[in-house]
Amino acid sequence: MTAATPGAGHNGPNGTLLNEMFKSYFRIEDDKNSLRQSHRTRIGKLTDQQNDVITRVKDGGHNVRAFKEMLNEERDRRRVENRREKLDEDDVEALDAMKAALGQLDGTPLGRAALGEEQPEADEADLRSPAQKKRERARKDKNAALDAVAGGDAPAGNGSETIKTGIKPLHH
Repeated sequence: MTAATPGAGHNGPNGTLLNEMFKSYFRIEDDKNSLRQSHRTRIGKLTDQQNDVITRVKDGGHNVRAFKEMLNEERDRRRVENRREKLDEDDVEALDAMKAALGQLDGTPLGRAALGEEQPEADEADLRSPAQKKRERARKDKNAALDAVAGGDAPAGNGSETIKTGIKPLHH
């Protein structure tokens, strides 16, 4: 005895069921094509809006070529930022170290300071990686402990009063 084909009737495949699936498949295909067309139409409208902006730039007496170059530079900056966000913390640190070794400090806090650019406000998002923040906290804690040992203004009860050695405070 042979195994029955799923959906098969006594004399072969169930034509009614196959016809329903066939029509269903092409209904979905038609929906996909409709969506593609509506997206093309929407994208076309957005492109027209962008062209209107370029026309306003030109009508305003501005250099269109320079404006488009600014747009390209911003587009490139966003692409780099998006790629950087996808990196692991260790990869970001390695990238920053390599850039610093090559003198490519733009976009880093040191690079912004060197260029005299405004530094982010304290309440703005901190762009440092968690590992960088951890190292900074550890460095500050170490300096605070050394200052406390040297007689700095550390809180009492941290054990520093029993191990003062005459070391001068680092940060005063």
